[in-house]
Amino acid sequence: WDEKKFFINEHSIGFGLELTVFSGADEKLVNSISDLLRHRIDDEVDLQFILWGSNQVGSIIDEAYKHQIAENNIYSELAKASVQYYKKGAREGFKNRLNLPTTLREYRLFVFLSKNTPYTDKAVADIEAARSNLTVELESTGVGYLDLTLKTFLPLLRSWINPDTKNIDLGSSKHEEHTTLNEQVVDKSFELINEPERLVIEVNSGKNERNEKDEKKGIHTKITNLSIRSLPDEFALWESPDNFFNVFRSSQAIRCPFLISMHMRLIPQAEAKSKAQSMYLSMDKKAKSAYAKYISGTQETALEWKKMRDDLASDTVRLANVYFNLMLD
Repeated sequence: WDEKKFFINEHSIGFGLELTVFSGADEKLVNSISDLLRHRIDDEVDLQFILWGSNQVGSIIDEAYKHQIAENNIYSELAKASVQYYKKGAREGFKNRLNLPTTLREYRLFVFLSKNTPYTDKAVADIEAARSNLTVELESTGVGYLDLTLKTFLPLLRSWINPDTKNIDLGSSKHEEHTTLNEQVVDKSFELINEPERLVIEVNSGKNERNEKDEKKGIHTKITNLSIRSLPDEFALWESPDNFFNVFRSSQAIRCPFLISMHMRLIPQAEAKSKAQSMYLSMDKKAKSAYAKYISGTQETALEWKKMRDDLASDTVRLANVYFNLMLD
């Protein structure tokens, strides 16, 4: 980390921004984000978006009621009761007759951009230019943002690496100046157990309310990571909330804290055009042979690659390698 608010790793340099969470989206916003990814991001950089659905809202609740509690009157007692009610809702959810997963959450959106390069003056200048391009585009689309600093980033990273769903307060922001960040963020009592279908993390040093049995055995958090096999045929940005909660399909809602991440790197345009041409020729040959009689969708796939080849030739689209991941606590 340096004074330019960059994260300096052994083999890369990058920065992070916290974005305002979209309350909605229209085609104009979708087109703006599309233009940002196509024209404002260089081929050699990695871009990652993270949406965090967290129950760590303890400090927010305390801040909301601290003035009423300080009055020391009947309203103070009502405020204290409200604090207890909402904090219980953050830990256990709000009970209801329909058994909907009505948990109290905060949603936070982050973007990280990094470049695989040693620390040099040129690399720093390139990252500064990338940040300038990104922030200018965000401002033009009306998306608010804040720079991630050590004070704001360390509590996040500690919460992600040492998850404790019963602790509704963010991790510590304490920074040890002469120790690398990777050594600071992992709790000293951290234990990771690799099971066949999940990871189990045990941390003993949490400060949240728990019984004596929990104190002796530690807090266990089960982590499950999911990734998609294929993208949907059609999808719009305004459908994103349905991925984690749809009131009409409550059984499919995410009932626990979660982290959705999407990592992407653009494929150089010349390489993408060559790949599209090769894939089209291969699929078109199969579509005109007996192969298509036995494998459904061959002709449709050939037409898709033809359109992709033509769009790439006119420089209206870009290809990217994308990894989408969902982590459940």
